[in-house]
Amino acid sequence: KTKEIPYKIALCDDDEKELSNIRSLLDSYQKTHNIPFTYQEYHSSCELALRASKERFDIYLLDIAHLLNVVTNFFLPPVSYTHLT
Repeated sequence: KTKEIPYKIALCDDDEKELSNIRSLLDSYQKTHNIPFTYQEYHSSCELALRASKERFDIYLLDIAHLLNVVTNFFLPPVSYTHLT
């Protein structure tokens, strides 16, 4: 019988409550479906980027709201809403 290699999942969120929710969901899913996986938590995208340069993950669960803020701040021009008042 061959041993199944677990999936490696990276979790990244700066909100501890969200990480806790994701952990609970993953633990529940793993128990229900008996699928082998491990996960590693990261509290910042910089922390994850440093680790991901040395270690490969199969799945990345990212804080998209934070990512959208980063993309918006770096790549889109500032918007002025003064004309709406």
